[in-house]
Amino acid sequence: MNRHYTNLDYLSRSRWASFYVQIKETVNPKPANVLEICKGFGLLSFVVRGIGTDIKTLDVDPKLKPDFIGDVRRIPLKANSFDVVTCFQVLEHLPFSDFKIALLQMKRVSKKYILLFLPEPYSTFVYFGAKLIPFIPKLELFRKFAMSDRFFPKFGLNSPHYWEIGRKGVSYQKVEKCITACQLKIIKSFYPKENLYHHVFVLSKL
Repeated sequence: MNRHYTNLDYLSRSRWASFYVQIKETVNPKPANVLEICKGFGLLSFVVRGIGTDIKTLDVDPKLKPDFIGDVRRIPLKANSFDVVTCFQVLEHLPFSDFKIALLQMKRVSKKYILLFLPEPYSTFVYFGAKLIPFIPKLELFRKFAMSDRFFPKFGLNSPHYWEIGRKGVSYQKVEKCITACQLKIIKSFYPKENLYHHVFVLSKL
């Protein structure tokens, strides 16, 4: 296993919060089967399989021992093979020009749903939470505000990301336009409160 995935800096509290959202949204539609694009260190597949849902993995790295070896831009599987296709923290590692190509490939192999996590770090937020009375749900108020990317450092030569939402040239509107151009519907679009770096998209085929 790549040591990157077992580094405590990588396995932060906020990242575990994102893992929870990934698992919850994956099993939420009660799929018969799931395809995970990019296996990572196998947490999602381990938990989803433990819940009782059939899940297969696809990765370009054979050392991770995925069920299928392949690239998200050329998925070597038949059309309509999986109820849900997940692709978490992957697409930003490819040129944005490949974003639509990858979406169309995931749409092809999915029967219904596609789940994405994309980075959107250029923002600030206001959050208030209070629990005043036992047995009464906690009161929460939350608002996220976009910021200009000029306040953040530019990508270096060693950056693993080609793009992020909010970077010059890749706005949320541009991402949304690519999604709708692929004839996919945005069912949900939100941020985990504990990890606002990630923008979650739940998509469905029209």
